[in-house]
Amino acid sequence: MKSIISFVFLIFFDISFSAILVIVDSRAETENLCQQALNEAQSDNQCPDEEIIIQRVNGCMPDQPSLGTINALEKYYAGQVNAFVAPPCVDELEEISRLSFFNGNPVLTRTPVSIDILNIDEFPNVVQFSPATYVGLGMALKFLAGKIGEKAVALVGPAPVDKNYPIAQGLNDYLKANGNATGITVKLYCENDGSDLSFASNKVALKQSTKLIVIGGDFPDFGAAWDALDISGLLTSQFFVVIACTTPTDICSAAIQQKITSKGGVVFLAPVISNFDMLNEGIFADAMPDYWQAQKNTLFNEFMALYNACYGYCFSPGKNYKTGRNYQQQFANHTFTNAMGTSLFDGGGSLIRDFEVAAYNGPSGNATTVMSLKSTPIQCSGTLLCFQMTAYDNGSSYWTSPRNQQVDSCILAGDCSNYFPYIIGGCAIFFVLLIFAIAYFVRRKRRLNMFRMHWKISKENLKIIENKVSGMKGKSAGAGADTLSSKRRIITSYALLGTAKADFIALKQIRKIRWTRPELKFLFELKQLTHDNLTRFLGICCNDLEHFYILHAIVERASLEDFVLDSEFNMDATFKSAFLRDIIKGLTFLHKSAIGYHGLLTAKNCLIDANWVLKLTQFGISSMIHEFAKADTLKPLEMIPLQMYHTFAPELLNDLEIGKNYPKGTVAGDVYSMGMILYYVLFRQPPYDRYVMSQREVLDEIMKNYLQPEVSLSEEDPLLKIMVDCWHRDPEQRPKLRAINQTVQTTFVSAKGNLVDQMIKMNEKYAQNLEKIVAERNAMLQVAQEQTDRLLCEMLPATIAQVLKNGGIIPPRSYDSVTVLFCQIVDFPALCAKSNAEQIVTFLNDAFTLFDEIIKEHDAYKVETTGETYMVASGVPNENDGRHVFEIADVSLEMREASYRYKVVHLPEFKVRVRIGFHCGPIAAGVIGLKSPRYCLFGDTVNFASRMQSNCPPNQIQTSEITAMKLFDVPEYRLVKRGIVHVKGKGEVNCYWLNEHVHENGNGHHPPVHHLTSKDKQSHVLMSIDKPPTREGRRASLIEKKLPIIRAKTPIEKKND
Repeated sequence: MKSIISFVFLIFFDISFSAILVIVDSRAETENLCQQALNEAQSDNQCPDEEIIIQRVNGCMPDQPSLGTINALEKYYAGQVNAFVAPPCVDELEEISRLSFFNGNPVLTRTPVSIDILNIDEFPNVVQFSPATYVGLGMALKFLAGKIGEKAVALVGPAPVDKNYPIAQGLNDYLKANGNATGITVKLYCENDGSDLSFASNKVALKQSTKLIVIGGDFPDFGAAWDALDISGLLTSQFFVVIACTTPTDICSAAIQQKITSKGGVVFLAPVISNFDMLNEGIFADAMPDYWQAQKNTLFNEFMALYNACYGYCFSPGKNYKTGRNYQQQFANHTFTNAMGTSLFDGGGSLIRDFEVAAYNGPSGNATTVMSLKSTPIQCSGTLLCFQMTAYDNGSSYWTSPRNQQVDSCILAGDCSNYFPYIIGGCAIFFVLLIFAIAYFVRRKRRLNMFRMHWKISKENLKIIENKVSGMKGKSAGAGADTLSSKRRIITSYALLGTAKADFIALKQIRKIRWTRPELKFLFELKQLTHDNLTRFLGICCNDLEHFYILHAIVERASLEDFVLDSEFNMDATFKSAFLRDIIKGLTFLHKSAIGYHGLLTAKNCLIDANWVLKLTQFGISSMIHEFAKADTLKPLEMIPLQMYHTFAPELLNDLEIGKNYPKGTVAGDVYSMGMILYYVLFRQPPYDRYVMSQREVLDEIMKNYLQPEVSLSEEDPLLKIMVDCWHRDPEQRPKLRAINQTVQTTFVSAKGNLVDQMIKMNEKYAQNLEKIVAERNAMLQVAQEQTDRLLCEMLPATIAQVLKNGGIIPPRSYDSVTVLFCQIVDFPALCAKSNAEQIVTFLNDAFTLFDEIIKEHDAYKVETTGETYMVASGVPNENDGRHVFEIADVSLEMREASYRYKVVHLPEFKVRVRIGFHCGPIAAGVIGLKSPRYCLFGDTVNFASRMQSNCPPNQIQTSEITAMKLFDVPEYRLVKRGIVHVKGKGEVNCYWLNEHVHENGNGHHPPVHHLTSKDKQSHVLMSIDKPPTREGRRASLIEKKLPIIRAKTPIEKKND
């Protein structure tokens, strides 16, 4: 038992008193290199007594983004980590660094990071071990630029690949964030993706930027980049080219050694790694033999930083391995030396290096250090500047030439060479590409529109309307030409698509339709089809209901069949030529379009619109229906009339299921149907009416024996001959539409243009002789008519006046519910005593005109005016479904509002007040008088309304209890119970005052200030629904009604009155 307890204790002690260092890297060999660093630290007595355990998790794998971050989190939540060696890729490095702020684990980085990670306030637990930072490179570049007298720089480098952080990008970020401190402006920054186009673009941009050009030394193939960017040409043109590196100069320049020694003049800005013996590269070769031999120069920095990071974790001056809180500060201003040389940390705890500017001066191949830059730790100033840099000029004579050399202005302007041919060629290529792009996008848009199925109509947008009609013919009651304008075809049913009416073909859908690409294209073309002689195809409703609907725009006047079979319609040459030309125009357009045929050309499918233009309908759909019906996907709701098949070509009827399917559509079939239309028009009867056979027998004869309509060709009529040619047995021998059109033109040579054009020409002949007389008579008639209408409408309601004008009789009648209002001007006798006759008439005209304008806005009628009394009624003669009470209520409120603001012109101190009363109930009405007719109202309701007015106080609106109850049904109306009032002829009556109508916008009509009796006050408290609205609300209402506005009286002013 004691041995078990001791074993458990030892295991717990071992885990608790050991540190776990997790390397985030997908290469297993990194553990070997890190272990070698720890071994050296232990031999140098830098490591603690407890054991440091190295563990590795995968990260920086292109096919698994953020894998390293996820693995690091798992280690953290499992409690199996004390510190991280960050991954080499930038995104996972930054994610783990940000997490360190919260979990407290130290993070040791081994690649250059963005300037954000170097912020010691936001990342206090991150220690930078990379041999060079972009802060150091930026500060070194400041001294270099000062030496040649430049304040602007152009940067170019590779675009980020595999989530790395290129040198040029790092310098660009630092210089832009700290431009004031360095005094350097980034004039140009180019990211190169390695393509020829990118290099060519960078090459042109660099030559037109600035004298100082900095090129990142981390191009994957620097030799190719040297040639593509034409660095030799830049040097020849007096540009000062600097290669910025994060590895020592000899490693950074290895890839282009031959080029720089042959040309010379290029400058390297690189870190100096002191005390490093390249023999120590054996450490890397032993630990990571595969990677080191293949990528020796590329991975030098990373391996060196990894070694220093592991050594540094063991070194940790604060010896705080278990927490990363302010871990950075443990390295501030410290130094250690190992196999990789001496590592110095700045005041913020990041590794710093010295830098050198090395120049290659020609074929000698030797680099000369022309400037040394010494880095010294200091107390941090801000979040980035934790060291200072001092420049030492090692070759003062070298800088004379770069300082004095100037780049030709024409090179910077980019016009030293003749680029005109290239510009012309480029423009030509651009326009060719533009044309191709436009063609592509137009074609692509058409394809997208095709698949969007704009022609598809949803069932929610479709409504079928069935008309209950008799079997009468489709014409008006009258006969002859006088009824042409009123002729309408009988439409047994139609579809409503939104607000538009549509003709439709309805079929029963048995199975769901899956549209093929050719079908979608065909329907798209059908939807786009527009022509003056075609109705508009609206779309198809399918797969939503058990029915399948094909919809075309409706034409309501009549079909060609209606006119042809109407014996009372005089179809002369004018009509015949116009109708035939319109049919041929529509068919010609269809045959030339992507649709290619009509398919269902019958006299019934030739519709004449309101402008007498013939339009073809139900076109282009027969073949589609035929295939669906043949596949048992669709079938007609009822048998197709046999007479329709008489118009179709016999070859299309073979193997066709008569009555249950439509024929296919062809051009030759349309020509055959055109011959049948010609027969309809010329002989004004169906083609086979002369045969004493049933429709089925006629159809059988057509299919078996090619039966044709009886035609006498005794007379040489070219139109009859071409009509018969349209019925030729061989479809190929039938005439073309052009020949038919020429024959029609020849036959009806005197009738040119469509029907409207011909009618206009005919009317112009008569108009030339009668125009002046007609104009004079019309003007006189118009004046007299307007005067008569105006007088009649003043005397009678508009509807009554219209009936009387049309010669009608207005019989007396009773109305169950009408609202009558009386409005009387208060103190009118007093006003008369102070005014002359002209002033009184002017006042009444102005006041009553104001009332008239109010009534025009409501469904009400001014009955009459008697002296100063104004009578209004609503609900008569136009019954308005009980709205009359509310119409009169609004009229009364607006009249009172208008009286508040009306000023008597000749007597401004006179305050206009009104007394208004109204009541609703049954009345009798009728027209009284012949020479001076009046529409009079009779009944107890009129008397009751008059009593409501006569018993009403000034500036109040009084109504009966019956009327008030109707208003109470609408909460917008505010009423106050007045109480019991003695009414002449009625006795004691309970009355109410109407105060206001509150609209939805909060405005309304408001009552005047009125002093109530004690009894009225009690009633007011009991019955008031809401407080009176504000004066601002009343003003807004007046503005809305466009009435004159004056200041309303205060209660004191009312009392003084």
